[in-house]
Amino acid sequence: MKKSLLFFLLAFVLTTTSCTTKENPTIKNNEAVILIHGFGRSETSMWYFKNKLEEAGYGVKTVGYSSLNQDMDGIKKEVYTDIDSQDLSNYKKVHFVGHSLGGLLVRSYLGEKKIENLGNVVIMGSPNKGTPAVDVFKNKWWFSLLGPAVKELGTSGTKFLTSLKKPYYNLGAIAGDSEIESYEYVLKGADDGLVTVESAKVEGMRDFIVLDSSHTMMRYNKSVIKQTIYFLKKGKFLKNS
Repeated sequence: MKKSLLFFLLAFVLTTTSCTTKENPTIKNNEAVILIHGFGRSETSMWYFKNKLEEAGYGVKTVGYSSLNQDMDGIKKEVYTDIDSQDLSNYKKVHFVGHSLGGLLVRSYLGEKKIENLGNVVIMGSPNKGTPAVDVFKNKWWFSLLGPAVKELGTSGTKFLTSLKKPYYNLGAIAGDSEIESYEYVLKGADDGLVTVESAKVEGMRDFIVLDSSHTMMRYNKSVIKQTIYFLKKGKFLKNS
C-alpha cells in the first residue's frame, strides 16, 4: 500500500479503543459542553477529552454521527437532531468544542441556530478553508471508500464550507503544527499532518493559538485540553504556557 494512501486513511479513519468514562461526574459550575468528534470516528474517540472536561466541572454532552456512509447534509441533520434533543435550558452556560470536522459542524449549527445561554466555542484542527489532501487524493480509486462527505472538505470553495458563517459568538481556534516532512508536496507550510495552520483560522475568531500536536493526537494532547478549558472559562487562550 502506498504511503500516501496509508497517510490519508490513517488520518481520517483511524479508530480508537472504547474506554468507559466516569459515571455521574460532579458538575461544579452548572455549565455544559457540547463535544463533537471528527471525521471517521465516534463518540468514544473523545473519551479522554470528555473526562478532562468533566474533571474541570463541566457537564459534557458528546454528540455522535456517522460520516462514512452519508453526505454532509445527512451528517448535519444527524448532528442537529442530537443537539436539539438535549435539555440544555437548566445550564447557566452551554459551550461547544469540536475536533476537525466536528468544529465545522459546530460552526454550521451555530450559524443556523440560536442558543440563549451560549457560552464560548473552541474548534481544533478544523479545515475551515478545506484541506489540500482532498484535492490531491480525490481522483484515487480508494477515495470513494471514505464516503461522499469528504469531498466537501477540499479547498475549492465547496457548498458546505462556503455556507459557514462568520461567528457572532466567542470563538477560539486551535491549530496543530507537527509537520510530516514527507508530505510537504501535499500540505505546504506549517500543518498538523492533515490541516494547515492557515486553514485552521476563521475570520472573526476571538483568539487563535498554534500548539505542538498532530491532527489525530489533539484529542489526547494535554496542552490542547488545557487551552480549551482556559478558553471556556476566560474567553481567550493562555499564551506563553
